[in-house]
Amino acid sequence: MNVTKVKNNYTIKETDPMVVCDSGSALTLTIKSASGTGDVYYIKNIGVGIVTLSAISPDLIEGVSTKLLVQYASCILFDYDVNVWLVI
Repeated sequence: MNVTKVKNNYTIKETDPMVVCDSGSALTLTIKSASGTGDVYYIKNIGVGIVTLSAISPDLIEGVSTKLLVQYASCILFDYDVNVWLVI
């Protein structure tokens, strides 16, 4: 599996099934538009900064436009439907 390591703001690509964030300060990950393809993205924050997952409007992550990941938190994003991301 391809692992993308980031320390700064980043836009997740379709070729980034796993993203590991390692930053000393806050950063934002922008998620591609949800299309219902069933794509799965694994996100892990190993840094001390808060990671903000940001959906592109009108997409939502379980009903909200952003989700926060604190230190050592992780989530799995599932491209469930058009404009709908689920956290597993």
